[in-house]
Amino acid sequence: MPSSPDTTTAFLAALTGHWHRNARLPAPPGLCPYQHRAAAGLALLSHRLS
Repeated sequence: MPSSPDTTTAFLAALTGHWHRNARLPAPPGLCPYQHRAAAGLALLSHRLS
């Protein structure tokens, strides 16, 4: 069953918030995966909401 655009945007906002919060936590040496995910999620949200 396809989801509505609003549902998709809400899910993306929640997931991006999770990534953004984790990006601010101390990362293990040599590993910062959440920073890239948070930046990508914010860019996609900006595009969807404009």
